[in-house]
Amino acid sequence: MATVAQPPKSSHNLKKDCLSYSGVIAQSISVIAPSTVPAAVLGLIFVSAGNGTWLSFLLATIGLLLVCFNINQFARRSASPGSLYTYIVKGLGPIAGVLSGWGLLLGYMVTGMSTLCGFAIFAQMLLAQLGIHLPILILFALGVIVSYGVAYTNVQLSAKMMLIFECVSILSILVLGAIVWAHKGFAIDMAQVKLQGVTPGGVVTGIILVVFGFSGFESSTSLGDEAKDPLRTIPRSLLQSTALSGVFFLFMEAVCFLRPPSPTIC
Repeated sequence: MATVAQPPKSSHNLKKDCLSYSGVIAQSISVIAPSTVPAAVLGLIFVSAGNGTWLSFLLATIGLLLVCFNINQFARRSASPGSLYTYIVKGLGPIAGVLSGWGLLLGYMVTGMSTLCGFAIFAQMLLAQLGIHLPILILFALGVIVSYGVAYTNVQLSAKMMLIFECVSILSILVLGAIVWAHKGFAIDMAQVKLQGVTPGGVVTGIILVVFGFSGFESSTSLGDEAKDPLRTIPRSLLQSTALSGVFFLFMEAVCFLRPPSPTIC
């Protein structure tokens, strides 16, 4: 009896081995988005920590690097699209894994919505300067459609675009910081070096805000299928993206607050 040929099943698997190390670290750096911290969080950290702002940045960076070393104990042995969820299940069991998985999902959803809102607000302000007035909902929808289309079509293109945009933003901020230093000079504020008026509670509150600025540092662990040599590239990207972001944050703190007699408004 003749058999009817079955149509081939469509594959919805992730693209394997398509991201080099530059694409993997681009994921971590772009999700951390170091360029947003000087504009959105740095002032709040200074209000909380005062002269201990630099200490909050330093302690938070060291703490997150230690977290990266812990994550890498798993990332060097296994890789999957499950991100931290799979590692937490192996280390702490399924209940902790489910809680962390839902927490990661909620965090990424809120981060995505806030990023799209920021894009719509700033794009509307920029276009208004050019005499173009568009409803903010149209810009929000445009951000959603373009982001989804790029990410769905080609993860390599998505990673490259994220890396390029973030590098341009960081480079622009670094140039601005260098211009500020060249114009007004650099002098160490001894009040901050001696931690005058600093309280442990203020530094701890500052650390919490700094950790918020590192949100998404672990995002490259979700590229277990797409990354080439994931057992090597993912652990490297975790450590290097966190360390580079921490150095950038400390530099911007120095630009903004280490010049007496008063902090420069960034």
